[in-house]
Amino acid sequence: MRLVTLVENVVYNTQLSAEHGLSLYIEYGGHRILFDTGQGDRFLKNAEVLGIDISLVDALVLSHGHYDHAGGLETFCRANKNARIYIKAGFFEPKFNKDRKFIGIHYNESLFAGRLITVKSRTEIFPGLYIMTDIPITNAWDTHFEDLYVQGEHGLVLDQFNDEQFLVLKENGAISVITGCAHRGISNIVRAAKSAFDLPVRLVLGGFHLSKSSDDMADRLIQELSTFDIEKLGCCHCTGVEKYARIKSFFGERAFYNCTGTDYAGTDYKGAEYKSAAPLQ
Repeated sequence: MRLVTLVENVVYNTQLSAEHGLSLYIEYGGHRILFDTGQGDRFLKNAEVLGIDISLVDALVLSHGHYDHAGGLETFCRANKNARIYIKAGFFEPKFNKDRKFIGIHYNESLFAGRLITVKSRTEIFPGLYIMTDIPITNAWDTHFEDLYVQGEHGLVLDQFNDEQFLVLKENGAISVITGCAHRGISNIVRAAKSAFDLPVRLVLGGFHLSKSSDDMADRLIQELSTFDIEKLGCCHCTGVEKYARIKSFFGERAFYNCTGTDYAGTDYKGAEYKSAAPLQ
């Protein structure tokens, strides 16, 4: 597995640019997968700098229907004409923040028709690579719905992110968990993955949605994550840099900040600098 962070909130490499968003490029089992697109076209521009050809991506998986994770969907469809695009039901439902500002994704018939696949249950899109749709809420305290709304039949209602999905990659007797914003809770996501596969967790990577949480809340989550015996934690996006510092303090070398340009392969990763790699054959 190779995982390259095309867009995230933080960047140190001056050849790349960052934004409030997330986009991850994955090479796995001879396939190329894009997980989320960030807000617009920065994922594409950074991919070009990093020598990654988005037109060759086999599948796009979108974690949920917010602008910072799927705002680049139209850009992707123009750059890549063949990849299947995986979403969950509710992805295009109108979504709003506390100020009633639209933060969702508009449906573009001319670009999206015929390319979208609505995932209804755990789906193995390539051998060993699964889209996970079921995230039971065991820890209600580890959910992040506040001030976020979806259009209901009689007006706006609190969004419980029923459209959220994540990835599990199964490799060499262990799993890696790749998530977007973890609105339904990173502890609930990891537990769902463990329950489904009953294998050791090699990597958990993505947004943990701690940036606006209290220190007590962050520490509670850290204790919960420690029970899963996770080998590596790659924190980014909505985790928040300050909360990452608390995670790093507890987990030490097991945790790293997954900034824009991070090129991760197994336990080998680089953040501030990107490394060149031979194209996937």
